[in-house]
Amino acid sequence: MIGKVLLTTYHSAKGREFDTVILPGLLNGIIPRNVPERGRWRPATAKELAEQQRTFYVALTRAERTLHLIYGPGYHTRSGYWRSDGPSDFLIEMYQRLPSTGSSEQQT
Repeated sequence: MIGKVLLTTYHSAKGREFDTVILPGLLNGIIPRNVPERGRWRPATAKELAEQQRTFYVALTRAERTLHLIYGPGYHTRSGYWRSDGPSDFLIEMYQRLPSTGSSEQQT
């Protein structure tokens, strides 16, 4: 799809591949998302969290060449409240699993 942008959900991207994938909103409360229950929001259960993590993995693996992960200090809710729950735990876990490649490591 040269010259086009496709906006899709994580679920509908399953089985497809794209040259570049951009994943915005990688903030706790959004990815992984809190779950609405009786008019309130609650953290996901372990089972819900595992499913969200699987779906996030599907989204990550749709990129053939380039992956852009977008996060920030927080977000405004639909009601206008500022939430600063930090970057997504999924994103932090990915970063922690990356091999160290800093100048502090020296080869002998």
